[in-house]
This record gives sequence, structure tokens and C-alpha cells, in this order.
Amino acid sequence: MKNAEIYVTQPRGLGSQLQLISMPWWLKLAYGVFLLYLMAQITIPLPWTPVPITGQSLGVFCVALTMGSLATPIVAIYWLLGLCGLPVLAGASAGVLWGAKSGYLLGMVVSAEVISRLKSRGFAKTWWGTLAVLGVGEIIIFALGNWVLSYFVPRGNLLMAGFWPFLPGDTLKAVIAATISRHFERYVPSGSGALPHEGRDGARN
Repeated sequence: MKNAEIYVTQPRGLGSQLQLISMPWWLKLAYGVFLLYLMAQITIPLPWTPVPITGQSLGVFCVALTMGSLATPIVAIYWLLGLCGLPVLAGASAGVLWGAKSGYLLGMVVSAEVISRLKSRGFAKTWWGTLAVLGVGEIIIFALGNWVLSYFVPRGNLLMAGFWPFLPGDTLKAVIAATISRHFERYVPSGSGALPHEGRDGARN
């Protein structure tokens, strides 16, 4: 595995020079999984659906926009830890391979891969571009989430159980993640090799 390079801009009074900080891949992996765990503990249960409102997708968006090729492994490992019985998912719960919330978790893994690849191909160079990329990620999460949820709730209640209550919050999360990403880009210039998709952005061996 390659080490990641993070460039931090010093204050203007110090000449705005760039200092190189090397972060081992395993530290990024642990940080990303821990971030997802923390965000998952922000939970608002809804009485009419088995799916709660959580901060998970915000964590996934931030990981996908900043962790490059490690984004998908981070989200996948996070889900696998839940499947192994560790209380890392929403509300400090463990996960099951097939349940009402399984589709959303699977969607987050796929979404992380799609978002990070779209970003590596230059589709997130502006705030609006980043928001559009996150919109694609949201569609994936909702599509897979509602597909699996349809096996657990009546079809007539599906959108109210798995889509409409979450749309405003997920839109706000996308706005927050896009804003965080653009501020992050100020300190990690595009093409610097920081947090790359390996083989595309010039990471070092």
C-alpha cells in the first residue's frame, strides 16, 4: 500500500508554504472507520419505519470525497464489523446480512466507490459539481435501500418508510459534505497526490 500525502497550507504570514505530512494507509483506514462509527451514533428513530435518520451518509460522503481509493474499503470494513457483531452501526447496534436496513448499507459501499471515482475523474472540481456527484451517490443509496426495504414493508408504504422522511436531511448532508470538501481542497490542492485514487492522481510508491 502507498502512503498518502497531505499538504497543509501555513498561515499567510509564514509565506503560505506547503508542508508535506505522510499518513500511513492503515491510519487513514482506521480514521475513516471511526468517523463512520461516530456519525452513525447520531440517530433519530422514526416510529413508522424500521430505518432511522442517522449521520451515516454524511460520514460516507466525507470519506468518499477525501479518502480516494481507500473510501470503498473503509465503508466495506465498517459494514463487515457490524456483520461480525460489533456495535458500530446506527445506535450502537450490530448488523445482519439481510434486514430492513441492509440495502442502505450496501448502497453506501457502492456510493462510496462511485463518488470517489467520479471525483478522481474531475467531476467534483466545483461546489456544484461536488453536489451533483453526491446526488448520484444519494440516488444509489436510496435505490438499493428501498429495494431491500420493499421486502419488509408494504409496497404502498415504501416511499414514506424509506424515502420521503430522509430526503431533506440527506440533501442537507450533501450540502455540508460538499462545503467541507471544497474547504479541504484549499489545503490539499488538486493533483497533489493527497488521498488519491491509486494509479490516476500520481501517488508515490
